[in-house]
Parts: sequence; C-alpha cells; structure tokens
Amino acid sequence: MSEASKILRMQDGDCALIFREGGAVDLLHPVMKTPGERSAYWLSEAAITAIGVKLALGNDDWREKLAVRAKHWIEKQLEEVEKENG
Repeated sequence: MSEASKILRMQDGDCALIFREGGAVDLLHPVMKTPGERSAYWLSEAAITAIGVKLALGNDDWREKLAVRAKHWIEKQLEEVEKENG
C-alpha cells in the first residue's frame, strides 16, 4: 500500500467506485459468504447502479459524453452561484 492509501469502511449493501488517474475505475464491494447473500447484493440498486457507471466509463464514447454533461452541469452550478453572489 502506498502512503496515500486510506481505509474505506463499508456496511450492509454499500459499494464504492474508485476513480483512478488515467481513467481506470475500480468497483469495491463487501465480501459475501453465501450464494444467497451474493445474489441479493448483486441485484441491489446500489450494485446495479455502480456496475452501470463502471461499464459506461469503460466505453470511450460514453465516457466523453458523461464528461461533457458533467462540465455543463458544473458550469451551470457556477453561474447560479455567481448570480446569487452578485
């Protein structure tokens, strides 16, 4: 582990996407001991959403479209803050 490593505590149905420099995305999920536990987890809303995002980011066209949408969203948020602050 590098010096910058952190501990991520997850519970229940939590999962996490880790966005790495260079565009890699890792999906972290809890270890489940029984097949029933695994099936229920992978059908959960959190897991399905995280997997969808991971797949989208693995596609160059989708990643670019998401980046453009994110940039527009950020610009809109900044404009709203500027309007509020005069």
